[in-house]
Amino acid sequence: MKFVAFLRVGLPLFLIGFSPLGYADEKTAGCISGVEIHKMSEVGGPVCVGCDEDSLGYGEGEGYSSKEHKAENIWRVAAYDFGSGGVRVVVSDIDVEKDYVVKELYKKREMWDFDLHEENYHERLSLIQRLEREIEFEHGRGKIVRHHAVATAGFRQAGEVGELLAEEIDKTTRIDLKIIDQDIEGLLAFHGIGLEVDDFNPDKDIVWDVGGGSMQISYYDEAGIFRVVGVRLGGKFFLKIVKELLIEGKLSDVESVGAKLLREKVTEKDVKSIKNKIAEGGKIYGVGALVKTSKNLQKLLGTDTVGHGLRKKPVEVAIYYMLSVDEDKVQDLLGRGREDGYLLSLVLFVLAKTSMEVLEIDEVQALQDSFFINARGVLAKLMQDN
Repeated sequence: MKFVAFLRVGLPLFLIGFSPLGYADEKTAGCISGVEIHKMSEVGGPVCVGCDEDSLGYGEGEGYSSKEHKAENIWRVAAYDFGSGGVRVVVSDIDVEKDYVVKELYKKREMWDFDLHEENYHERLSLIQRLEREIEFEHGRGKIVRHHAVATAGFRQAGEVGELLAEEIDKTTRIDLKIIDQDIEGLLAFHGIGLEVDDFNPDKDIVWDVGGGSMQISYYDEAGIFRVVGVRLGGKFFLKIVKELLIEGKLSDVESVGAKLLREKVTEKDVKSIKNKIAEGGKIYGVGALVKTSKNLQKLLGTDTVGHGLRKKPVEVAIYYMLSVDEDKVQDLLGRGREDGYLLSLVLFVLAKTSMEVLEIDEVQALQDSFFINARGVLAKLMQDN
């Protein structure tokens, strides 16, 4: 499998309050394994130029010596993704010399409240501490476990509370946590796909990741420049800002809000580049909430979409169906879960439709197990860096 150049970013612990790319210096954004990223003014994305720096985003970790682990070759790693809607963790044995996952031992997904604030701060900290203890108990006996985590939009948007939680995680656990910006989040998903899809082609394929708080569209453009289109438009965040419009049945207004936010970030150059890639045989891989959307489409219409494509026309039909039948009937089909489940499902359909219209695309490949993409991206980064 072909691996693309991976970010080697010497990140500050807290990126909140920095520039839109998450760096204090607007010009220099960091290093990618032999290349340097700079801000590109005309599209707002990263430009890669030659660089010999070796600034690692993930260090050896306290208590780990380079000689000891490079001689051992096989590392046991717990890779965490602290997202807006919950935590995902994967524990795997990885071969850091041959760069492959020897065996996946454990994976777990736990949900938490969308907004991080003072009232749920301690609850979230306790959940993270419990997960670490469980992993140490089950997989740490006779084996050192290296705990590495990334935190995304939920921590970025929480301000001081996010900073304080990160400090407490650092003080009370073995977890090496980095709060990352959307460019790095997009690159993690891009590399995580490489561990899941055998025929993933980084030169042609595109990764579209919809989380709870943000969306990233990642690809290499015609000049070989890695581009991340980062939009503050995750499923739960979108629901938060358009909920009243949905309840009032103002669907066109909901679509307009989504389209406006997308067009502020998606350029004509992005649309052209993505079209060219698809024309050359490239695929768009949908991960995160797009998988939930694909599964819900299958439940409503009986369409086999997971792994076979999430298409715009059936999405439009699903929206019409949800709005034209009794809500209880829809809930019975989708399964009754958490509060706002119906509205979240509806807003995800609207978000998928609106995004496809702005990007001028008709089909997305929805990956079944992609809720763990960022965690697996952390594994890929560790393998390449070591």
